[in-house]
Amino acid sequence: MTEMINIQEYIEHEDGGATITLDCDIKTRELLVGLGLIYLLEKAINEEDGYAIKDTNQLEFDFIKG
Repeated sequence: MTEMINIQEYIEHEDGGATITLDCDIKTRELLVGLGLIYLLEKAINEEDGYAIKDTNQLEFDFIKG
Protein backbone atom coordinates (compact mmCIF):
# COMPACT_ATOMS: atom_id res chain seq x y z
CA MET A 1 0.00 0.00 0.00
CA THR A 2 1.28 3.47 -0.89
CA GLU A 3 1.28 5.95 1.96
CA MET A 4 -0.18 9.36 1.18
CA ILE A 5 -0.04 12.82 2.65
CA ASN A 6 -3.03 15.00 1.84
CA ILE A 7 -3.08 18.77 2.38
CA GLN A 8 -6.36 19.57 4.11
CA GLU A 9 -5.84 23.31 4.57
CA TYR A 10 -3.22 25.90 3.58
CA ILE A 11 -3.34 29.42 5.02
CA GLU A 12 -0.74 32.06 4.12
CA HIS A 13 0.06 34.72 6.73
CA GLU A 14 1.05 38.36 6.21
CA ASP A 15 4.48 37.75 7.78
CA GLY A 16 5.35 35.26 5.02
CA GLY A 17 4.65 32.18 7.12
CA ALA A 18 1.93 29.64 6.53
CA THR A 19 -0.21 27.16 8.42
CA ILE A 20 -0.63 23.82 6.71
CA THR A 21 -2.93 21.06 7.95
CA LEU A 22 -1.96 17.61 6.73
CA ASP A 23 -3.86 14.33 6.78
CA CYS A 24 -1.83 11.11 6.89
CA ASP A 25 -1.71 7.78 8.68
CA ILE A 26 0.21 7.19 11.92
CA LYS A 27 3.16 5.47 10.23
CA THR A 28 3.65 8.37 7.80
CA ARG A 29 3.33 10.93 10.60
CA GLU A 30 5.95 9.16 12.69
CA LEU A 31 8.29 8.99 9.70
CA LEU A 32 7.85 12.71 8.93
CA VAL A 33 8.44 13.78 12.53
CA GLY A 34 11.43 11.47 12.95
CA LEU A 35 13.12 12.51 9.72
CA GLY A 36 12.39 16.18 10.38
CA LEU A 37 13.93 16.01 13.84
CA ILE A 38 17.02 14.22 12.57
CA TYR A 39 17.39 16.82 9.79
CA LEU A 40 17.17 19.75 12.23
CA LEU A 41 19.60 18.16 14.67
CA GLU A 42 22.13 17.51 11.90
CA LYS A 43 21.85 21.14 10.74
CA ALA A 44 22.33 22.42 14.29
CA ILE A 45 25.30 20.16 15.00
CA ASN A 46 26.99 21.22 11.74
CA GLU A 47 25.98 24.87 12.33
CA GLU A 48 24.36 25.08 8.90
CA ASP A 49 21.67 27.47 7.64
CA GLY A 50 21.65 29.71 10.71
CA TYR A 51 21.44 26.97 13.34
CA ALA A 52 24.07 27.07 16.07
CA ILE A 53 24.79 25.37 19.38
CA LYS A 54 25.77 28.11 21.84
CA ASP A 55 26.21 25.83 24.84
CA THR A 56 26.81 22.11 24.44
CA ASN A 57 24.92 21.49 27.71
CA GLN A 58 21.73 23.23 26.58
CA LEU A 59 18.59 21.24 25.85
CA GLU A 60 17.39 23.32 22.92
CA PHE A 61 18.85 24.88 19.79
CA ASP A 62 18.91 28.57 18.94
CA PHE A 63 17.91 29.82 15.51
CA ILE A 64 19.98 32.74 14.30
CA LYS A 65 17.92 35.10 12.15
CA GLY A 66 19.65 36.87 9.40
